Amino acid sequence: MDESTTTRRLLPGTVVVLAVLVVSLLLAVASAVVATRTYDDAVAEERAASGRLAYEAAASSAQYLRGRVDLLRTFGGRSGFVAGDPARVLAQLGALPTRELFLDGGTAWYDTAGALLAARPAEGPPREVAAPDPAVREFVAQVLAGAHQVSAVVSSPEYDGEVVLLGVPTLDAAGGPNGVLTAGVRVEWLREVAERQGELRGSTSFIFDRAGRVVVGSVEDGYQVPDPATLPGASRRGNIDLAARGDDRDPSGTGDRLIGYARDQGLTGWTSLEVRSEHAAYADARSSLQRTLLGVGSFVVAAVLGAFVAGRRLNRLARRTRAAEEATALERERAEEEHRDLLLTLDATQTGTWRWDPAAGIAWSPEVRRVLGIEQDLPADPGAATDLIHPEDRPLLADVLGRVAAEGGAADVEVRPQRDPSRWIWIRASAVGGGRVVGLVRDVTERRTADERLRSASAREREIAWTLQQSLLPPSLPELEGLTVVARYRAAGPDVVVGGDFYDVVPAADGTSSLVIGDVCGRGVEAATVTSLARHTLRAAARHSASPATDLLWLHDALVASGMPLFLTAIALRVAAPRGGGVDVALALGGHPQPVLLPVDGPPRSIGVPGTMLGFAAPRITDATLRLRSGDRVVLYTDGLTDTPHPRLDDEALLALVATVRHLEPEEMADALLRASSPPEGRMHDDTALVVLRVDATS
Repeated sequence: MDESTTTRRLLPGTVVVLAVLVVSLLLAVASAVVATRTYDDAVAEERAASGRLAYEAAASSAQYLRGRVDLLRTFGGRSGFVAGDPARVLAQLGALPTRELFLDGGTAWYDTAGALLAARPAEGPPREVAAPDPAVREFVAQVLAGAHQVSAVVSSPEYDGEVVLLGVPTLDAAGGPNGVLTAGVRVEWLREVAERQGELRGSTSFIFDRAGRVVVGSVEDGYQVPDPATLPGASRRGNIDLAARGDDRDPSGTGDRLIGYARDQGLTGWTSLEVRSEHAAYADARSSLQRTLLGVGSFVVAAVLGAFVAGRRLNRLARRTRAAEEATALERERAEEEHRDLLLTLDATQTGTWRWDPAAGIAWSPEVRRVLGIEQDLPADPGAATDLIHPEDRPLLADVLGRVAAEGGAADVEVRPQRDPSRWIWIRASAVGGGRVVGLVRDVTERRTADERLRSASAREREIAWTLQQSLLPPSLPELEGLTVVARYRAAGPDVVVGGDFYDVVPAADGTSSLVIGDVCGRGVEAATVTSLARHTLRAAARHSASPATDLLWLHDALVASGMPLFLTAIALRVAAPRGGGVDVALALGGHPQPVLLPVDGPPRSIGVPGTMLGFAAPRITDATLRLRSGDRVVLYTDGLTDTPHPRLDDEALLALVATVRHLEPEEMADALLRASSPPEGRMHDDTALVVLRVDATS
């Protein structure tokens, strides 16, 4: 057979070349279409990114200003404002830490006609102001009318420089408006923050106040900020209208830009713009498209060339019968190499092998003698070989070997040698058919010793963790006049890790008693640090404050000042001295589940006004007051009580559970609630703190 005949017989190689060419071209076209669509999606995403950046800026400033307004509203409820006493108001304004609260433009109080009653700058003594700026008077009227709580940029003698005013009405004792409390946020500070955010985002920031005047950025003369709601593709997120477009001119007059617009229509009415270079924004998408097209082209060329070479080789395959013989020899050599590798592995791991044939007995590798600590030859008889094992372990070994020989499969066992019972030997047995068994032998004494040390270390770690956890809870509860208080703490499971649940009872100097319970987010040493900070802060607050809400605000400020990234929920409950057969109670909730009140003659119900978490954002916390009669009970708990896996207790299920144990004494009641919320098997989902209070007042 000549070469031309062999080539004609292998024409399928040419067919392969043509098939690869067609498939490669189709793949190239499909890849180009996908890459182009990906580029278009990237361009659309870049445009949307500008809108998102502007939305984030508007949302951030709105949240900040809303938080400052809430803070101002809380401060406006103080006694001086209620009494309408400018002198007391001036003293109270002086005690307000304006710089720490970023209200560093000064504070002022106006009557309902817009006349200035009291004013104090952020620094220095009070200033004499003949009459407020007309823009300030107009803002005061808008606040009283409920139109605005944030002003445009103003400059008036009672404030430090250009400021944005935050305003809330103040109420007299009858609940009617008797003035407006304002605080200034310096425009210069807003500019610094906005410009710094723009630098972090790789964009240019512009901010316009409610009157359309620029606060951040330099704008071209005559520029009018548009309403985002009127732009193409506009959308709304909450109170914020946003839109984005390209090929536009930004406020500074530069073209070829991507601009995102956002306006908060709720509180501020300000407009935020984020401007990015269109060329820079699309550069990654263009580069990705170019790389994709270049890669696809290279692949097509390589595939065609490879197919051409492969086709020629296929056409010559008939004349290469020796290649198959060489491949067979190579496989045999590889098998021998793998066998050598196996022997090297057994030697490196000091592992011996054995083989048991019912007809020939047991054959051992030389390494087995070293593992067993025996110098003479090992016996081939299975009975004699069993005598090499410690008598206490022989039944276990015989059972494993007999089961593998009879049922097949594989099994392993760890036993002690007869010569040295302090050592441990691992034996592996695998059935290979016909009653034959092969296996491995290795010394595992070091691993067993390490496991034992690990168990001992784990036990010590659990003991240390338990000691630390107990140090975070009061060793005992004080006796309170007219009250019975019972507390319980339950860890999530046997693997003790320091949790963040805590409780405390503190008698105050004024005859009241403070009960607190809380739950720190997270576990471990960091959570323990926050728990310790919370307990000590709330103890100090109970001795200097008459309001549970104020206690929780103290704790929030302490958490923020600590710089730790954890937050917590808590309840502060203040109980007055007994009178008239009962007690007066005030309580405040900082993001914590509501306590359950179990009246002596009625169904249980949840009490308190839900609030926000502490240490995360400006909290909203409200005091709630109620009168408890003799026999009434209050159950305070962390979410480990309800967040159970069998199933989770919702509010109605918890109230029903409390009703079923109302006949029990407080100690028994607490234990019954913990038992009812424990899973039948396994560990708890979370730690649990529980406090049960019963009123025993008689006077």
